Order: sequence, then C-alpha cells, then structure tokens
Amino acid sequence: MVLTDCELIEAECIFLLIDNGILSKEKCNEFMNTLYYLKHEMYALLNWMLTRWVFLRKHKYHLPKRIRHSKQYVNLTNLIHGNST
Repeated sequence: MVLTDCELIEAECIFLLIDNGILSKEKCNEFMNTLYYLKHEMYALLNWMLTRWVFLRKHKYHLPKRIRHSKQYVNLTNLIHGNST
C-alpha cells in the first residue's frame, strides 16, 4: 500500500515534532507502537526518517524531496491525542 499525500504530511510533521524534542520520549514510543499496528507504512517511513534521514539531511528542517500536487493541512492535535489510548 502507498501512503496518501495526507499520510506523508502527517509523517513529516510527526518527524519534526519528535526530532525537535517537542514530544516526550514516552509519547513518542506510545505513538510509534500505535502506528506499527494501525498504519505500518507510515511507521516504516517515520522509523526510516528517525534512524537514517537525520544523517542524510542538509539541515535540521530538511525533509525528503517529493512532488506535491496540492496544499494539504493536517490537524496534529487530533492525530496525536487520538492515538493516546
């Protein structure tokens, strides 16, 4: 399965939150565990970004390049709090 544009944007936003230390370690682990079972493709991308992309990027906010077809907006509050069960 391929991630949708919205899921790619969510993964990028979550990566930035984790990488910049905005989310606690406990919340990160909880969120990654949830993604592993519910959205395995997003988990794989996020895990790659956290373990490999941090060494490949050009600067702290550099994200992998991809073609974006349109602007999309993601509500991270609902995404993060919705997975806190």
